[in-house]
Amino acid sequence: MRNVRISLVAACLVVSLCGCPELPPIAWSPSGRYLAFLGGDDERLWIWDTEAEQATPCGLDIDEDVIQCRFLNDTDLLTFKKQGSDDSEAYWRDWTTGESWKVADRVDRWFYSAVSDDGKYLYVVREVDSAEAEGADADAEEDGLTIADALEGAEPPKKEPGTTYALIERRLKKRAEEKVLFTYGQEMACPGVDAARARILVSFAEVGDRGGILLFDLATGELQRIDVESERRTVYYWPTWVDEHTFVSIRGFEDSHGDEASELVLHDLRDKSTKPLCSNAYPFVPPSLTPERDEAVVIAALPEYEENGLDADEEGAWQVAAVSLETGEKRFLTDEPFGVGAVACSPKARRIAYTTPIEAQPHTTVHIMDMDTGRPSMIWRSEEERLLARAIDLEQDAKPQEAADACLELRARFPESPMAELA
Repeated sequence: MRNVRISLVAACLVVSLCGCPELPPIAWSPSGRYLAFLGGDDERLWIWDTEAEQATPCGLDIDEDVIQCRFLNDTDLLTFKKQGSDDSEAYWRDWTTGESWKVADRVDRWFYSAVSDDGKYLYVVREVDSAEAEGADADAEEDGLTIADALEGAEPPKKEPGTTYALIERRLKKRAEEKVLFTYGQEMACPGVDAARARILVSFAEVGDRGGILLFDLATGELQRIDVESERRTVYYWPTWVDEHTFVSIRGFEDSHGDEASELVLHDLRDKSTKPLCSNAYPFVPPSLTPERDEAVVIAALPEYEENGLDADEEGAWQVAAVSLETGEKRFLTDEPFGVGAVACSPKARRIAYTTPIEAQPHTTVHIMDMDTGRPSMIWRSEEERLLARAIDLEQDAKPQEAADACLELRARFPESPMAELA
């Protein structure tokens, strides 16, 4: 089987882990009732109520440039908006009242942050100056621990002069202080916190050589370096806990022919094993786990692109796939004509939300799919979007005349709408 060639995958092998494309925000609330998403044409943040089947704007100013969001609970959100060319600011928001306050700045986009499952702590990877780094090292020495000592079974990394990165913890409440957990001499990204908030996984990349994953114990301060590739250039994206012993990640690497490749892998901390599960997984969308935690949902290239080595930048190449963590069996859930941009599993039911582009339009639509039936439903914010969603549902129900009538109504009532062009 051939590896799909794609320019974005090559970025996995670049020294810096930055430069991640901005993906459409899409996030489920802990109860699975609400879905936050970015309006495809107005770029505003909306909340979809799956029970009431109604979309509500989040109350943000129309000019606010939100790039990502995460639910803390069913009413509170953590939103990220642009701050200059590289950084963003994080805000706590109650989407039902509009109340908000700034949590943190200097957050280098969503690629460098994570939120604990209880919604109470934010973890950020940040480049720090010498004073911050020295303070963190002094704290570690007082505890009888240095970074070099903690790197179990590995030589201290080669540190570039003036380049130090820190993993920072911030309690999500007003006037809370930031706490530097540890510093490291190579660039880090993609922190992943376990359900108990006891351990954190962080990806790192060494200069021009290789990458791996750091494991940090919040109680003891112990830091381990695991899954370091010594024979080929490799970067691990999105380490995501499955249970207390295992986690998944997307590994970008050079294959034996020197081609760029990426795959979903399962890591087991007990025997330090790594098992490939799914080839050609898209590296810039994090894997999402089903509520049973027996499958990982990713965006992957369709089989015809794998088998024939076709250009995976073509429309429709990237679709949603569910991958068994036990067997590695992969089944595609979507076949959208213009591909899928982002996907997330509901935490409480076997359903996913995903985005897909609209032909010749500068925005996307959002769909919710039942994983067992494979039936998608488009969510809407306006009457014209509701009519299009109804027409799609009627077509899926094998009611062609009713679907045609819905399309005619849409064109008659909203002749200038982009939705009318699709009907």
